[in-house]
Amino acid sequence: MRSRLALCAITVLLVGVASAKAFETRERDAPWRLAGIGRDGRTLKLAYEGGGCLGNDGRPQVVEGKRRVTIRVRQTQTIPGPGEGCPLNLEVLAVRTRLAQPLAGRRVVGGPRFDHPTFSRRVPRLIGLHRRDASELLRMDFFRFATIGRGTTVIGQSPAPGTRIRRRLPRMRLVLGSAVRTTDVKPIRGGNQFLSHNAWRPRTTW
Repeated sequence: MRSRLALCAITVLLVGVASAKAFETRERDAPWRLAGIGRDGRTLKLAYEGGGCLGNDGRPQVVEGKRRVTIRVRQTQTIPGPGEGCPLNLEVLAVRTRLAQPLAGRRVVGGPRFDHPTFSRRVPRLIGLHRRDASELLRMDFFRFATIGRGTTVIGQSPAPGTRIRRRLPRMRLVLGSAVRTTDVKPIRGGNQFLSHNAWRPRTTW
Protein backbone atom coordinates (compact mmCIF):
# COMPACT_ATOMS: atom_id res chain seq x y z
CA MET A 1 0.00 0.00 0.00
CA ARG A 2 2.81 2.37 0.93
CA SER A 3 4.65 1.57 -2.28
CA ARG A 4 1.53 2.44 -4.31
CA LEU A 5 1.14 5.75 -2.51
CA ALA A 6 4.79 6.55 -3.05
CA LEU A 7 4.46 5.71 -6.75
CA CYS A 8 1.40 7.98 -7.09
CA ALA A 9 3.23 10.82 -5.35
CA ILE A 10 6.20 10.47 -7.69
CA THR A 11 3.86 10.39 -10.71
CA VAL A 12 2.07 13.58 -9.61
CA LEU A 13 5.42 15.26 -8.99
CA LEU A 14 6.70 14.33 -12.45
CA VAL A 15 3.49 15.54 -14.11
CA GLY A 16 3.80 18.84 -12.26
CA VAL A 17 7.42 19.24 -13.36
CA ALA A 18 6.48 18.41 -16.96
CA SER A 19 3.63 20.92 -16.89
CA ALA A 20 5.91 23.57 -15.49
CA LYS A 21 8.45 22.95 -18.24
CA ALA A 22 5.78 22.84 -20.96
CA PHE A 23 5.32 26.61 -20.75
CA GLU A 24 8.13 29.02 -20.02
CA THR A 25 7.98 32.80 -19.87
CA ARG A 26 10.38 35.43 -21.09
CA GLU A 27 10.44 39.19 -21.57
CA ARG A 28 10.29 40.81 -24.97
CA ASP A 29 9.94 44.22 -26.62
CA ALA A 30 6.31 44.38 -27.71
CA PRO A 31 5.46 46.02 -31.05
CA TRP A 32 3.55 49.22 -30.30
CA ARG A 33 2.11 52.33 -31.90
CA LEU A 34 0.97 55.75 -30.81
CA ALA A 35 -2.80 55.97 -30.34
CA GLY A 36 -3.25 59.51 -29.01
CA ILE A 37 -2.32 61.99 -26.33
CA GLY A 38 -4.14 62.99 -23.16
CA ARG A 39 -5.66 66.35 -22.34
CA ASP A 40 -2.74 67.11 -20.05
CA GLY A 41 -0.32 67.00 -22.99
CA ARG A 42 1.88 64.53 -21.10
CA THR A 43 -0.03 61.26 -21.12
CA LEU A 44 0.65 59.21 -24.25
CA LYS A 45 -1.83 56.54 -25.26
CA LEU A 46 -0.12 53.50 -26.74
CA ALA A 47 -1.50 50.41 -28.45
CA TYR A 48 0.56 47.23 -28.42
CA GLU A 49 0.34 43.68 -29.73
CA GLY A 50 -1.38 41.09 -27.57
CA GLY A 51 -3.30 37.84 -27.79
CA GLY A 52 -2.10 34.27 -28.11
CA CYS A 53 0.77 33.66 -25.71
CA LEU A 54 1.49 37.37 -25.29
CA GLY A 55 0.77 38.91 -21.91
CA ASN A 56 -1.44 41.91 -21.26
CA ASP A 57 1.16 43.42 -18.93
CA GLY A 58 2.70 46.01 -21.26
CA ARG A 59 5.17 48.23 -19.38
CA PRO A 60 6.35 51.35 -21.23
CA GLN A 61 9.92 52.47 -20.68
CA VAL A 62 10.51 56.08 -21.67
CA VAL A 63 13.61 58.18 -22.31
CA GLU A 64 12.89 61.87 -22.84
CA GLY A 65 15.07 64.25 -24.82
CA LYS A 66 14.77 67.81 -26.04
CA ARG A 67 13.60 66.82 -29.51
CA ARG A 68 12.28 63.29 -29.13
CA VAL A 69 10.76 60.82 -26.72
CA THR A 70 12.00 57.24 -27.10
CA ILE A 71 9.68 54.44 -26.01
CA ARG A 72 9.89 50.69 -25.66
CA VAL A 73 7.14 48.49 -24.25
CA ARG A 74 8.21 45.44 -22.29
CA GLN A 75 5.88 42.45 -22.23
CA THR A 76 5.77 38.90 -20.88
CA GLN A 77 5.61 36.16 -23.50
CA THR A 78 4.75 32.54 -22.79
CA ILE A 79 6.74 29.97 -24.77
CA PRO A 80 4.87 26.68 -25.29
CA GLY A 81 6.69 23.40 -24.97
CA PRO A 82 6.60 20.37 -27.29
CA GLY A 83 3.05 19.39 -28.17
CA GLU A 84 1.67 22.69 -26.83
CA GLY A 85 0.44 25.74 -28.70
CA CYS A 86 -0.84 29.29 -28.39
CA PRO A 87 -4.36 30.55 -29.20
CA LEU A 88 -4.53 32.05 -32.68
CA ASN A 89 -5.98 35.39 -31.72
CA LEU A 90 -4.62 38.88 -32.17
CA GLU A 91 -5.51 41.61 -29.73
CA VAL A 92 -4.77 45.31 -29.70
CA LEU A 93 -4.07 46.22 -26.07
CA ALA A 94 -3.88 49.71 -24.58
CA VAL A 95 -1.49 51.24 -22.07
CA ARG A 96 -0.70 54.80 -21.04
CA THR A 97 2.49 56.46 -19.92
CA ARG A 98 2.92 59.95 -18.45
CA LEU A 99 5.89 62.06 -19.46
CA ALA A 100 7.87 64.23 -17.08
CA GLN A 101 7.29 67.24 -19.37
CA PRO A 102 4.57 68.07 -21.93
CA LEU A 103 5.26 66.47 -25.29
CA ALA A 104 5.00 69.88 -27.04
CA GLY A 105 5.74 68.67 -30.55
CA ARG A 106 8.63 66.35 -29.78
CA ARG A 107 8.85 63.25 -31.97
CA VAL A 108 7.74 59.94 -30.47
CA VAL A 109 10.19 57.25 -31.57
CA GLY A 110 11.26 53.73 -30.61
CA GLY A 111 10.11 50.28 -31.46
CA PRO A 112 9.48 47.73 -32.67
CA ARG A 113 6.44 49.33 -34.25
CA PHE A 114 2.90 47.98 -34.56
CA ASP A 115 0.79 49.18 -37.50
CA HIS A 116 -2.55 47.58 -36.67
CA PRO A 117 -5.59 49.92 -36.50
CA THR A 118 -7.15 50.51 -33.10
CA PHE A 119 -10.78 50.66 -34.37
CA SER A 120 -11.56 53.31 -31.79
CA ARG A 121 -15.06 54.80 -31.90
CA ARG A 122 -13.80 58.19 -30.74
CA VAL A 123 -11.75 60.82 -32.55
CA PRO A 124 -8.23 60.72 -31.07
CA ARG A 125 -6.66 63.77 -29.46
CA LEU A 126 -3.73 64.96 -31.57
CA ILE A 127 -3.00 68.40 -30.11
CA GLY A 128 0.65 68.53 -29.05
CA LEU A 129 1.86 65.78 -31.39
CA HIS A 130 4.48 66.34 -34.05
CA ARG A 131 2.83 66.53 -37.45
CA ARG A 132 4.58 63.34 -38.62
CA ASP A 133 3.38 61.35 -35.62
CA ALA A 134 -0.16 62.69 -36.04
CA SER A 135 -0.16 61.87 -39.76
CA GLU A 136 1.12 58.35 -39.12
CA LEU A 137 -1.55 57.76 -36.48
CA LEU A 138 -4.36 58.91 -38.77
CA ARG A 139 -3.14 56.82 -41.70
CA MET A 140 -2.98 53.66 -39.60
CA ASP A 141 -6.57 54.24 -38.48
CA PHE A 142 -7.72 54.99 -42.07
CA PHE A 143 -8.61 58.65 -41.49
CA ARG A 144 -8.49 61.07 -44.38
CA PHE A 145 -6.98 64.38 -43.33
CA ALA A 146 -5.68 67.74 -44.43
CA THR A 147 -3.36 70.23 -42.75
CA ILE A 148 -3.63 74.00 -42.40
CA GLY A 149 -0.82 76.39 -41.56
CA ARG A 150 2.91 76.03 -41.15
CA GLY A 151 4.78 74.47 -38.31
CA THR A 152 5.69 71.07 -36.95
CA THR A 153 3.21 70.74 -34.09
CA VAL A 154 -0.53 70.08 -34.14
CA ILE A 155 -2.15 73.01 -32.29
CA GLY A 156 -5.75 72.46 -33.38
CA GLN A 157 -7.98 69.80 -34.87
CA SER A 158 -11.42 69.15 -36.26
CA PRO A 159 -13.51 67.21 -35.34
CA ALA A 160 -12.84 67.85 -31.68
CA PRO A 161 -11.05 65.19 -29.59
CA GLY A 162 -13.42 62.58 -28.25
CA THR A 163 -16.10 63.13 -30.89
CA ARG A 164 -18.05 59.90 -31.30
CA ILE A 165 -17.59 58.21 -34.67
CA ARG A 166 -20.93 57.09 -36.07
CA ARG A 167 -20.90 55.33 -39.40
CA ARG A 168 -18.14 56.80 -41.54
CA LEU A 169 -14.78 58.09 -40.42
CA PRO A 170 -14.77 61.89 -40.45
CA ARG A 171 -12.29 63.82 -42.54
CA MET A 172 -9.75 65.28 -40.14
CA ARG A 173 -8.30 68.80 -40.35
CA LEU A 174 -5.13 69.60 -38.47
CA VAL A 175 -3.90 73.09 -37.66
CA LEU A 176 -0.10 73.29 -37.54
CA GLY A 177 1.96 75.81 -35.63
CA SER A 178 4.64 76.14 -33.00
CA ALA A 179 4.92 73.88 -29.97
CA VAL A 180 2.01 73.98 -27.55
CA ARG A 181 2.96 74.99 -24.00
CA THR A 182 -0.43 74.40 -22.48
CA THR A 183 -2.98 71.70 -23.10
CA ASP A 184 -6.07 73.75 -22.26
CA VAL A 185 -8.33 74.07 -25.27
CA LYS A 186 -11.23 76.31 -26.17
CA PRO A 187 -13.71 76.16 -29.05
CA ILE A 188 -13.09 78.35 -32.07
CA ARG A 189 -15.41 79.38 -34.84
CA GLY A 190 -17.04 76.33 -36.37
CA GLY A 191 -18.31 74.72 -33.18
CA ASN A 192 -16.63 71.33 -33.34
CA GLN A 193 -13.08 72.64 -33.67
CA PHE A 194 -10.47 73.21 -31.00
CA LEU A 195 -7.25 75.17 -30.58
CA SER A 196 -4.93 75.48 -27.62
CA HIS A 197 -5.20 78.75 -25.68
CA ASN A 198 -1.81 80.04 -26.77
CA ALA A 199 -1.93 78.50 -30.24
CA TRP A 200 -1.28 80.39 -33.42
CA ARG A 201 -4.63 81.28 -34.98
CA PRO A 202 -4.78 80.50 -38.70
CA ARG A 203 -6.23 82.98 -41.14
CA THR A 204 -7.82 80.16 -43.06
CA THR A 205 -11.28 79.18 -41.83
CA TRP A 206 -12.73 75.69 -42.25
